[in-house]
Amino acid sequence: MAHSKHFDLNLLRIFMAVCRTESFTKAAEELDLTQSSVSNAVNRLKGNIAEELFVRAGRGIKLTAFSQQLYQQLTPHLTAVEQLVSGFDEFSAQTSQRKFYVYANDLFNLTLQPAISTLTQDTQPQIIFREPPNNEETLLDEFMLGQVDLAIDIYPPSSQSLNYQKILTDEVCCIARRGHPRVNSNITLEQYFNEKHAFLKMRRSNLSMVDTLSIERLAQPRKMHSEYESLTSMMMVVEQSDVLAIAPRKLIQQYVDKFNLQVLEPPFATKAVDFYLVWPKKADQNMAHRWLKGIVEQAIVDTFKV
Repeated sequence: MAHSKHFDLNLLRIFMAVCRTESFTKAAEELDLTQSSVSNAVNRLKGNIAEELFVRAGRGIKLTAFSQQLYQQLTPHLTAVEQLVSGFDEFSAQTSQRKFYVYANDLFNLTLQPAISTLTQDTQPQIIFREPPNNEETLLDEFMLGQVDLAIDIYPPSSQSLNYQKILTDEVCCIARRGHPRVNSNITLEQYFNEKHAFLKMRRSNLSMVDTLSIERLAQPRKMHSEYESLTSMMMVVEQSDVLAIAPRKLIQQYVDKFNLQVLEPPFATKAVDFYLVWPKKADQNMAHRWLKGIVEQAIVDTFKV
């Protein structure tokens, strides 16, 4: 099997559902996935094993001889796995060795880790943070395939397969390095446009944070110095140069001294930025998911005093 070191076992679960139903559409309904997710998973499996899996038969599909053999061989093993997984209702944080994956930006990761470490010091599961993908379709696919358990995002999801709740509302601020030769304590609109800027690019859009959250349309374009998806990288550049940037106030507050920054009121009207917890609806009754969600919610309360 090609690339077996990186093989995704979730592909087999989807393959089995397509075999049982002889339909991509029915398999998607059974697994609570999109049809495109099922089709992509089957194509990935086909690429991994270098064998044809299904052939068109009228308006439906039929299993190839290879698929029939693989299905028969896998059935008893996956049945045993499903029986094991059904025991999740008996999840115990004191004994479970499960790994949970949470998507969040780099600064949320750094900021929440101390509180999460305190909350989980007497438990066994691991909570692992990752950078989120750049589009909602990929996020949805990874939720449905079980590759991520929870996400912290600034966009409420559009998919009906996902649940969400607002967890934090933050105001935006302007940041500059302490000792900036032209900016100190406050900034006028004229000063703002005279300086160069580090742009924070919002994931899943082509807009910067200031373009997304400014209430009024800015009268003139800003002078771009650099562009980032990482808040940490952006703050480092602001610290080491005379550029300005726009950032969420609460999220950067504890790093202001570390990066030698001054926090300024933006010289134009802005909207607040909301952060959401996002998760698949099918996980609502899962005891392990409830434990994870409770830990992350409490870590946010403890960290931001909300």
